[in-house]
Amino acid sequence: ADKSILILGGSTSDPFFLGLRSWPDYLQEYINKKGKRICVLNGAVIAYSTTQELLLFQREGIQKKPDIVISYTGCNDYAAGMDLPNSRRLPLIGRNLYANVEKLISNISENMPPVYYGEETEDRFGLFLQNTRSLSALCREFGAVYYCCFQPIISRSIIEPGSISERLLHEETIQESCRRFELFYKQFLEHECSYGWMHDFSGIFENMSDVFMDAFHTNEKGNQVIAERIYEMIEDII
Repeated sequence: ADKSILILGGSTSDPFFLGLRSWPDYLQEYINKKGKRICVLNGAVIAYSTTQELLLFQREGIQKKPDIVISYTGCNDYAAGMDLPNSRRLPLIGRNLYANVEKLISNISENMPPVYYGEETEDRFGLFLQNTRSLSALCREFGAVYYCCFQPIISRSIIEPGSISERLLHEETIQESCRRFELFYKQFLEHECSYGWMHDFSGIFENMSDVFMDAFHTNEKGNQVIAERIYEMIEDII
């Protein structure tokens, strides 16, 4: 391949999520059909937020020397299920890492002092912005073009009466996710124009129905749409 593209994100991009063809898989197919010699490397992992994306890029991504880095992200930075205890927000510490460290410490000794995880950040979006700006700086330093794509949510698609989507919207957890999305998205819009690498994908399903399986995850129909939009975004530089 002449170039490589590294994908970062969570389960909405993970190649093994529910056995579905992921959008990075469709992107590779789309690139091949266009006759481009570009390899898509999927580094997305279930439950990863921008915190883990940053760590993964530092740990493994730089060594791959990608030409393009695409982060399809957002939901795991504000979703209720990703919160740490007491709603703490810590740099470079995700829910799973926190739980494992706390369990390890408790098994060693009851007299162990509390673990210092670093200074807490002020809010969810503040941590998101810190992580994505760090990714942007790292990519620039190591010669990669960075794209941060803020992903959509079910409430931004067409909700047909009697559909699965309509029933999902009545679930309390999804209603909470939608509420958090709106608060987070408002801050995203305030910063988008300041950073050329920020791209708003929240409206890509506004004229479509039957693409969401829950609040964030899309079916293969939705994944194909994501891949097409991603290709349109990077077409000029590939």
